[in-house]
Amino acid sequence: MAGYDSTVFSLVNNVIGPGSGVTFETELMYVPPRPYIPGTPAIPPTPAQIRYLKNKGWNTSARSVNPFLKDTYYNFTCSTGIEGCCIGIGNRTFTGHNLSQFQHAIICNTDGIEVFESGETVTILTNQQTSGIDIRVYRDDDETIHYVVTATVYVSIHGSLMPIGEETFVYKSLTANTIINPYIFGFIYSGGDKILTSSYNSGKVVYGSF
Repeated sequence: MAGYDSTVFSLVNNVIGPGSGVTFETELMYVPPRPYIPGTPAIPPTPAQIRYLKNKGWNTSARSVNPFLKDTYYNFTCSTGIEGCCIGIGNRTFTGHNLSQFQHAIICNTDGIEVFESGETVTILTNQQTSGIDIRVYRDDDETIHYVVTATVYVSIHGSLMPIGEETFVYKSLTANTIINPYIFGFIYSGGDKILTSSYNSGKVVYGSF
């Protein structure tokens, strides 16, 4: 048959048991070639899809009682393996707003820690989430917002993880804060997620150390 690759399957004539009357006959079968089906490359989500996903599913939110002053940083730690928590800077009236409406925010989830500003992921500070992560958000006197993440570095020794030091990741926002009297807003994704420590502290960001 023209245009087909042929594969011949043959069964030798055989008798099962003397006098059984059961035989196998030789048969030719022609199998057409299988068509090539190219794989479809993965398509990354669009910015609109990312905004939609980040805006949905948050379980609990809260606002700080006191405003976020200049020359102050907000310091927090969250539970290891947290599905999602977000700290954003917003106006007092921002309660109930979507994440994409916050000009400045930082998200900690199973993918790591990312800076999320005005509905866009502007940088990923670390793609790991380990115990001992300390996160600070600074509001400078010139309205610059700094995000500082300090994580404990571990190595495997004889099958056990041992801490060997710390690594610091810093991002200086390219967008100045425009809210005159901002507050800190917190979001939790899952019922089991926890922010373990939370506090305001006076001080400026010092790169490389605190």
